[in-house]
Amino acid sequence: MIIVGCGQLGSIFARTWSEREPEDALICTVRRETSRSRLPGLDVRIADLLEPASLGVLRGASRVLVSVTGEDAWATGMQNLVQAIDPGTHVVFISSTGVYAESDGAEVDEEAGLVPGSALVAGEAALGAVRATILRCSGLMGPDRGPHRVIDRIAGSSRPDGWLNLVWMDDVAEVILEAFARPVLGTFNVSGSTVLRSEFYDPLIAAGGLEPIRWGSGPPGKRVRADRLRTAFDTRLRAVVGN
Repeated sequence: MIIVGCGQLGSIFARTWSEREPEDALICTVRRETSRSRLPGLDVRIADLLEPASLGVLRGASRVLVSVTGEDAWATGMQNLVQAIDPGTHVVFISSTGVYAESDGAEVDEEAGLVPGSALVAGEAALGAVRATILRCSGLMGPDRGPHRVIDRIAGSSRPDGWLNLVWMDDVAEVILEAFARPVLGTFNVSGSTVLRSEFYDPLIAAGGLEPIRWGSGPPGKRVRADRLRTAFDTRLRAVVGN
């Protein structure tokens, strides 16, 4: 198993994989030497999707998780990855529900229209010739990540209300595990909760004794459906809040 891009989600998956599959070797890659210190006890290598010469570490891998950010890494980098992996390698690519163009509050599934010219969509398309699982994740939630971490900054402000789509990173790690184990191929939305911003923030603001947010109208966003995931996977996503 190789993880390309061992940031917050990649680190959570690395720990989960090491606990569940201790006999299966795991290699984590990062772009910079300074990132090694974030991953004590793991086999960490330097690799950059934009530098094909650094991708030799991918040779021989049967499973590769890709969790990277940046337009160049998505578009050009994924083309480089496809050239670097062996035939038959199973790639799980962490994408985003941000690929959907909808912003008028409608529900979206995997067949909904995509943002024209999106580098993330181009990254997904680059995987068309390989064995791939594309996980379009909604807003990632964890102790150190998520919209709950900004309540001090937005308390008392005026904000447009609209839909938030959220998922726990621990749950995403479980989906990745299952995708590799079974395996499950294809494109799937990964979203545990759809809730209005006001319904998410107001209880947190009140619990913190902070000044309420003044909610107004604005682009309502989209409501992400994850029916395909629930049909194909045994993993069940927990609600972040509300439903």
